[in-house]
Amino acid sequence: MPNKKLLFVVLALLGTTAFTPGGRRIGWDPKERPRLPLVQATQIAHEALNFGEGLPKDDDTFYCLGTGIAITSSRDGDWTFRFGSEEKGVRWVIVDLDGAAAQGPFVMTEPLLQFLVR
Repeated sequence: MPNKKLLFVVLALLGTTAFTPGGRRIGWDPKERPRLPLVQATQIAHEALNFGEGLPKDDDTFYCLGTGIAITSSRDGDWTFRFGSEEKGVRWVIVDLDGAAAQGPFVMTEPLLQFLVR
C-alpha cells in the first residue's frame, strides 16, 4: 500500500511539472550545429557556478555529471548542465547559445527527488 501512495505522489509531481509553462523543452535538431560549442559552454557554466557558490573561478569542487542541448529557457536554444559535489550536492546551470549563464531557480539540490526515487 505505501508503494502505491509513493507512486501516486511521483506521478502527480511529474504530471504537474509537465503542464507548467516553465516545463517547455523542445528537442535540438542534430543536423544544426550549435552557435556555442560544448567546450565553451562547459567553461562558462563551471565559472558561473563557482561564482554563484562564492568559489574561485578555477575551483574544482564541482564536476560535470551530464549535459544536454535543447530549446528550454531561451528562444534559440541552450545547454543544460548538471554538476555534482561531494560537499555541496547537485546543481544545475543553463547556458544559452549567446553565452549567458543562468543559475536562478535551476541551481538546486535534489533531496526531495532522491527521497521519492529510493
